[in-house]
Amino acid sequence: MIAFLTSSPGGFLFEEGGIVPCRLDERNGFIDNLKRYWKERSKCLVICASPVDFEGNDNMRNIIMEAFALSGLEMTACDHWYQCRNYELCRYRICAT
Repeated sequence: MIAFLTSSPGGFLFEEGGIVPCRLDERNGFIDNLKRYWKERSKCLVICASPVDFEGNDNMRNIIMEAFALSGLEMTACDHWYQCRNYELCRYRICAT
């Protein structure tokens, strides 16, 4: 397995109606490098930014999948990992830190 880590590969634009997918940012060579190793029917994991905004995380995962497809990098699955799905537990962990 090969892992690529990035904080923001692009792939979305903020418009009046919300966030829409677009091609990934190719300026720093990240996408070219990723394409060298990309396999047909790849699977991805997204580590979500918000431990309490499940709907927002799901939406971003869908946008990321579309952005990768627009950039010629189709995948069969894009899972996302949450710190936890129990809001009260997450709120406690965040507030207690």
